[in-house]
Amino acid sequence: MSKFLLSKFLPWIPPACITIVLVLLAACNASEPPPTSTPYPTFPPPTATPYPEWPSTNAASMMAYLEREDYQSRWELWPEKGEKYMTSGGHSVLLTTYVNPLAYAAVIGKNGVMPPNAIIVKDNHTPEGELRGTTVMYKVEGYYPEHNDWYWLKVLPDGTVDVEGTPDGCVVCHAEVKDNDYVWVAGPTSLSE
Repeated sequence: MSKFLLSKFLPWIPPACITIVLVLLAACNASEPPPTSTPYPTFPPPTATPYPEWPSTNAASMMAYLEREDYQSRWELWPEKGEKYMTSGGHSVLLTTYVNPLAYAAVIGKNGVMPPNAIIVKDNHTPEGELRGTTVMYKVEGYYPEHNDWYWLKVLPDGTVDVEGTPDGCVVCHAEVKDNDYVWVAGPTSLSE
């Protein structure tokens, strides 16, 4: 009998009444009172940088950071440069240049300068393709204002630190391209239009 009544009268019941009845039925069947606070976890607001911790300006911190980042697998190559490209620069005959996301965005965006925390890593290879050393440029706000805050590092394949900080050789060579934010890649490559 109830099916018959529902089929005859349901079309005549206003939709708002059906909604009210369903809400009341759901409330009557509720076994727990509604929560007084949100059931969702709260998260801190996002930070300005995508990294929780930047390396210090020393070789041990930088190399540990690069290992954690797995830069050779996760970072982009310098745009339009492949692995072990030929160069006549001062590092070696063959280079592979990796850039962290901040540096990559600056190069692609032709920003003119690298932002703080930009990192450029060059794996230097012999003509035979063997690793000769790893050189790093790391921009740290306030670190070395006279040369756009760059920190330089060169580590040999056995882990020995060859140079770090603001070595004269790095500073003098890169000063030749100071209008390009001290950045060389197979000769001066403009960071701006």
